[in-house]
Amino acid sequence: MRVVAGCTALRRFYVVALALTVVLTASSARARSCLGDCDGDGEVTIDELLRAVNIVLDVEPVGTCLGYGNASTIAVDMVISAVNFALLGCPGTPTATVAVPSPTFTVASTATATPTGPTRTPSPTPTRTFMIGPRTSPTATETFPPLPTTSTTPSPGVTPDESTAGKFVAGRVPLFANMATALNNVISSLTVSINAINVSDGNAGVLSCPEGGSLTQSCGPSGSEVVLDVGADGCSAVAAGGGTLSFNGSTTLQGDGFCPVPFNGSYNINTTGTFAPTLGMSLNIAANLQGAINATNSISKMCLITAISGTLNGSLNSTFTDGSGSQVSFNGTSFTFTSPTYNFDCVPLVDTLTLTGSASVGDAASGDKFDVFFNHLTITQDARQEPATTRIEGGIGSNCIGLPLTLHTATPLAIVGGELCPRAGSVTASAIATSSVVYRNDTSVDLDITSDGVVDFVFPSCTASALLACGS
Repeated sequence: MRVVAGCTALRRFYVVALALTVVLTASSARARSCLGDCDGDGEVTIDELLRAVNIVLDVEPVGTCLGYGNASTIAVDMVISAVNFALLGCPGTPTATVAVPSPTFTVASTATATPTGPTRTPSPTPTRTFMIGPRTSPTATETFPPLPTTSTTPSPGVTPDESTAGKFVAGRVPLFANMATALNNVISSLTVSINAINVSDGNAGVLSCPEGGSLTQSCGPSGSEVVLDVGADGCSAVAAGGGTLSFNGSTTLQGDGFCPVPFNGSYNINTTGTFAPTLGMSLNIAANLQGAINATNSISKMCLITAISGTLNGSLNSTFTDGSGSQVSFNGTSFTFTSPTYNFDCVPLVDTLTLTGSASVGDAASGDKFDVFFNHLTITQDARQEPATTRIEGGIGSNCIGLPLTLHTATPLAIVGGELCPRAGSVTASAIATSSVVYRNDTSVDLDITSDGVVDFVFPSCTASALLACGS
C-alpha cells in the first residue's frame, strides 16, 4: 500500500502518541488473523502496535510484521485500523451480546373461535437458546417467559387490509435483509478488487486475491474518461462475520477520475459468487447489474471506497443451498451504500444501504415476485459479531397491499450466517394501524395486527406460504 503523499513528521508524532495511548488501554481477543497481527495468532498486541509505529518511523523494515499483507510500507490509517483491532478484537471475535427482549403478550379472554391456522403450544421448559459467537459453542442463553396459547383468529376490529399488511411485512422483511446481504457481497467483490489493484500499485496483469484465486485488471484512458476492467477467477476473501466469500466474473467502471477507481460514471457487473459461512448453508449469488455510479474515495484509507451511490438496473439473485432466498429485479432504483468499517480484506463489516424507487422482489423457492416501491428504505447490517444484526427503517409500497407502509425495527434482527429467517428481533409496520412482527429463535413468527398485546397469528417460519402469498 502506498503511503499518502505529504505524510509529515508531525503526523508521525500523532501516530506514536495514539499508539502509546492504546498501550495503556488495549485489550486483545483471540480471532483469526487481522491487520496488525504480526505473528498470525489472532490478536493485535501492544508490542505489535509499537512495532508498527517503528515501521512508520523507518526504525524497522516492514518485513518484520506480516500483519500488513504485501504492503511495501505502512500508512497511518493502517496503524489506526490495527489500534481498533487491538481494542475491539479481530473480526469474528464474539465481542458483543445481542440482547433482544421478548415482548409479553396478553391473550384476549374472548378469543374462542376455531383456529384457522397454526397455534403455539406452551412448552413445559420455555427456554430459547440464542447463539452468540461460534455456533458450535453458544456463550449466551436468553430465557423467555412462558409463551401463551394463541388463536389465529384476529382481534376484534381487525380488517382484512390490516391483516394483509402485517403478513406482507412478516414474510418480506427477511427477503429485504437477504437482498441487502447479497448486494453487500457484490460490492465486496468490487472493494476487494480495488484494494488488490491498489496494493499492486496499479500494475496490469494477474493479481493474487487475499484468500486465494486471482484477478486480471487493466485501467487506462478511453477518450476523456478512465476505464477499469476487472476479471475475477475464484477470487476469495474473508467474508463479513467469518467464512469465505469467493467470486467469478467481470466488472467494468467507466467515468471521470483516476486509476484504479473512476469516481463518477457508469458500471457493469456480471458476476457470480458464493458466501460460505463458518457453519450453515452457503449463499450463492448471481448479479447482472448496470447503472450510474459515484464512488466516494479516500486515499488516506486502507480500503479506498468509503461510499457508493447511483442507480441499479438488472437482476440480483441470492439462494441458499436449500432453495430459499431472494430474487430481485431493479428498475432504475436509486441507491446509496456506505461502510465505515471494513475487515482486513476490505470486505464491509458494517454497512448502510438506502433504496428509493421501484423493483420486483420474490421468494427464490417459489419464484413468485411482487412489485415494490422503496421510499428511502434503509437497511443497516452489522457483521462484527455472530449472529449479524439488521435494522430496517423507511417506507415501502406494493401491489400486494395497496397502501404505503412505514417500517421500523423495534429490536435488531439477529440473522445467523447461512439462514434466511431471523432468530430474534421485532419490526413494526404502520399504515391504517401499526402491526408488530416478532421473530423467534425457533424461526417461528408472531404477528400482532394492531399492536394491542394480543398475538393474532403464529406462523412456523418466515417462509410460511401465508406470509409469501401476494394479497393473502
